[in-house]
Amino acid sequence: MLRRVLGLLLVSLVVASGASARSKLQLKPKPPSDPVAWTSYGYDNQLRNAVASTLLTLRSVTRLAPAWEAGLDGAVYASPLSARVDGQQVVYVATEAGSVYALSVATGAVLWRRALGTTTTELCGSWGITSTGAIDLARGLIYVIGASGRLHALSLATGEEAAGYPRQVVSRPDIEYVWGGLRIAADRLYVPIASYCDVGGSDGFPEGGLLAIPLDGVEAITTWDPVPGPDNLGGIWGWGGVSIDPTSGVVYTGVGNSHVWSDECSCFVDNAGFGDRIVALSPDLTSVLDSSNLPIPPIGDADFGAAALLFQPQACPARGLRGPLLSRITGDLG
Repeated sequence: MLRRVLGLLLVSLVVASGASARSKLQLKPKPPSDPVAWTSYGYDNQLRNAVASTLLTLRSVTRLAPAWEAGLDGAVYASPLSARVDGQQVVYVATEAGSVYALSVATGAVLWRRALGTTTTELCGSWGITSTGAIDLARGLIYVIGASGRLHALSLATGEEAAGYPRQVVSRPDIEYVWGGLRIAADRLYVPIASYCDVGGSDGFPEGGLLAIPLDGVEAITTWDPVPGPDNLGGIWGWGGVSIDPTSGVVYTGVGNSHVWSDECSCFVDNAGFGDRIVALSPDLTSVLDSSNLPIPPIGDADFGAAALLFQPQACPARGLRGPLLSRITGDLG
């Protein structure tokens, strides 16, 4: 109590002492408050997977303990997301049974649930929702896509579908699937497309690709095909989907292998087009700005299984198209 009184007296004396005293007093900036929203895979569009926290410290994490548990209808592979809605913190969870749940962070109670369905493929099993959705705080929506290839826009508060949704955005959902997380930047929603398990169907072999869907409804959907031509893979498998430079809006993505016949080796090669590359694209996906040329074998099914993590080392100057951010690239052998 005495320390508090002395502290108040000190503040009063500083305020009363005039400009000369104020000029000598340097107040520490108020620490940032802990975030109340985790809106996409990796937290931000750079995929840094980290936030500054005043609540989680080396001392406080030792006291963490389970607060509640909830039984859902299927396995969870998509990252849970969270936002503050109508005065309470809510966590959004998608399952392989094709459901989206909104749960109270305080109690674990189910606030709402939407069943979006599943798909059973002939050779690759049953699928629900593997892709991490994206929360649009400005519109009060969460965008989710499942095995049907239909994009849903659900109210954060009620789970009701927004006007104009769902939209069929995957043309061949029997053989093509969305693994990677959805991402919002500059009023566009980016949707990466791969396949269930590199298995074709009666209408051909799966295609990979990336969609840029304008959320204001003015522009048309833009599609980027990493390996030009039909039925030749080039899927975008990374859990994070794409990453985006917050300054320029440049889109970075890892591309899986192609499946294109080569007369030179009398074999199918993995590196046709932009197969097995990290690619930098313009925000509207109409231009390839740059791409990697790494020593990846042309055969053998080596895929990029992660999106590029974007960061700027303090000791390194920004350079070329990759500035002001640099890409740390992680490959995952498929």
